[in-house]
Amino acid sequence: MKLIYIYRWHKVTGMDQSEEKSVFIIEDNEMFSAFLSFKLEDSGFFDVRIYASGEACIRELHHKPDLIILDYYLEGMNGISVLEEIRKIVPEIPVIVISGQMDTAIREKLIHAGATMYIEKNKEALAGLVPDICKLLGVPPEVK
Repeated sequence: MKLIYIYRWHKVTGMDQSEEKSVFIIEDNEMFSAFLSFKLEDSGFFDVRIYASGEACIRELHHKPDLIILDYYLEGMNGISVLEEIRKIVPEIPVIVISGQMDTAIREKLIHAGATMYIEKNKEALAGLVPDICKLLGVPPEVK
């Protein structure tokens, strides 16, 4: 099982660690997953775990994260298969799909399979990701 933990940076936010929201990132691109993790943890509101495959994350769903961020293109199970398994185990957890996938039929399948949100993997969309996640999970906006 390949599980990557990123060293955590915390800002002084007034929140104790038990109030942090748990986010699982399923992404096989280590550079991109490190970027997402840093952006989320830098806000001080999120505890992030990164998984390089859907299978690795599925084995850890008993930890009940507050949010899952899922890439579509993965080795092994693709994003739709992973999403379907997540929905069988923890249907209540929001799942944001972030992908460079341009096929609208696949986007529609992901939404139909239970994706809470689909975000195209580009700089403009990613710039608003942390505030969107804060809003979705009901935490204060990003502190800078």
